[in-house]
Amino acid sequence: MRSSLAAAVAAVAAVAAVAAVLAALAASCGGSPRRPDVVLITIDTLRADRVGAYGDGDAATPVLDRLAREGVRFDRAVAVAPITLPAHCSILTGRYPAAHGVRNNGTYVLPDEETTLAESFRGAGYGTVAAVGAFVLSYRFGVGQGFERFDETFGAAGAEERRADAVTEAALARTAEVPVDRPLFVWAHYFDPHASYDPPPPFDQGPDRYRGEIAFADREIGRLLDGLERAGRLENAIILVVADHGEAFGEHDEQHHGLFVYEPTARIPMILVARGRVPEGTVSEALVSQVDVAPTLLGLAGLDPPPGIEGVDLAPVVASGGDVADRDGVLVENLLPRLEFGWSALYAWRERDFKVIEAPRPEAYDLAADPGETTNRIAEVPERVARASEAIRGVLAEAAAEGHVAGAGSDPDAVARLRSLGYVGGAPIAVAPGAADRDLPDPKDRVREFAVVRGISAELGRGDLARAAESARAYLVDDPGNVRVRHMLGEALVRSGEADAGEAVYRDLVRDDPRDCTAIWRLGEIAAVARHDASGAARRYRESLECDPRQPDVWGRLAALAEERGDDPEAMRCLDRALAIDPFRADLSAQVAAIAWRGGDAERAEAAWR
Repeated sequence: MRSSLAAAVAAVAAVAAVAAVLAALAASCGGSPRRPDVVLITIDTLRADRVGAYGDGDAATPVLDRLAREGVRFDRAVAVAPITLPAHCSILTGRYPAAHGVRNNGTYVLPDEETTLAESFRGAGYGTVAAVGAFVLSYRFGVGQGFERFDETFGAAGAEERRADAVTEAALARTAEVPVDRPLFVWAHYFDPHASYDPPPPFDQGPDRYRGEIAFADREIGRLLDGLERAGRLENAIILVVADHGEAFGEHDEQHHGLFVYEPTARIPMILVARGRVPEGTVSEALVSQVDVAPTLLGLAGLDPPPGIEGVDLAPVVASGGDVADRDGVLVENLLPRLEFGWSALYAWRERDFKVIEAPRPEAYDLAADPGETTNRIAEVPERVARASEAIRGVLAEAAAEGHVAGAGSDPDAVARLRSLGYVGGAPIAVAPGAADRDLPDPKDRVREFAVVRGISAELGRGDLARAAESARAYLVDDPGNVRVRHMLGEALVRSGEADAGEAVYRDLVRDDPRDCTAIWRLGEIAAVARHDASGAARRYRESLECDPRQPDVWGRLAALAEERGDDPEAMRCLDRALAIDPFRADLSAQVAAIAWRGGDAERAEAAWR
């Protein structure tokens, strides 16, 4: 092992020496200048009107405010969806969710056929680095495509998020691994403004803990930029900061996000800095979307966008001081109500100062006169509403025709980990997507139910199992067929030691839907842990994988069972399947290393440990 390590060190030194010689030759021969470094910063759950540069006098966001003075602040920036994973997939691909196929958190995987920013930059010779703040953007969901270094180490076992300071440290550590003569694309994702709001000292001293988390994230963004500047990465850099979506605080009776598509969750901050390429201290009134991020960063770096991008390069738009040519509006969608509850999906057509929302009871708002969206003008402007509806259907149809089908799954471990972050999570409800579902319940009529179910999910996330079971049973009195809440009841019962009662819940779920992968997986867990029935557990795990093979944790469970019965080759085959889905899983790589070492394959063991 020591000799192979020495060989590896020698190889690295040789590569570094060759790179240095090539760089010197390029400089002496008048080689073309190095492409600019590119820094993409995404902030979770950040409302535009909670940033100082966007008019909040109580905000403590000096770094974001400084960036706005040094570049362009987009005043009419809109999210594609009020959901983290779909929004980030659009940021990274320049395509609407209907095109890239990712419509919700946790149950979709960005298809390999999609081309991400990291893949485009890596193809142009960039070092590509990412550091994400929460499991919702784990590599397993496809967002890591093209990244040479993807850091999602959340620290303590069981942790599913990390604070902004840990993200900054990880991003700086990974960027330091990229040679300075090689251009860099780095993506840093800050989760902190997301509920629950728990800023560290001294940011926890004010009355508004949400603003405290924003202030903490702002400071850490400053530390990231300072570190990149010390490393010589900002002299010619392009910096873009954007939120994935906003946050509601009671507007339209919504708390947090995920139910509606109103402005508190749809309008986002977006700031672009590119010295010498875009004017400083500019406020753009152009209507822009997250799909514009990818073509803008690629265009400013001198790279052509891949085919199929639906956004536009905003640098020429800013230079002209006008609007995006031929853009009548942008699309905002929310399929979470349908996918997780069986209610109607929501689609909004957002124009410059007007919005139409397609729902069982449609809505239209004049945002210039009514920014709070309090007066529905749907009956007053039928022609405008008809044009908006036609535009929505056109974008969806075009995106679906040119798009890819995202790998939908229901990895039960992922569901549990997302729930610890405050998401509802769970297997998709079997309702096919469409432009509008007038026969399904309108989410406006389900605010109470949404709050109750989200409350049960939060109770499970913090381990208050008795209360979660009680709340679930109370809810099921009025809605006994609710699949989501039945799953939550089963989970609460099993985790609290009531295996028999929990097993009965899951057996009923499988009886009602034999393709309920999550319920099948849970029955496997009960067999393994409560019944000590290894063969029964393995049978259930394989049944779950027949529903959805993209479940790295289920493959890991099968590997552990194979190890227990002494079948190391089968265990290794299962681990290979798991790591093909998520190659950055350190726990699974450690299993590979242990098996390889036990079998005398020191080279593979060392590679796995590395």
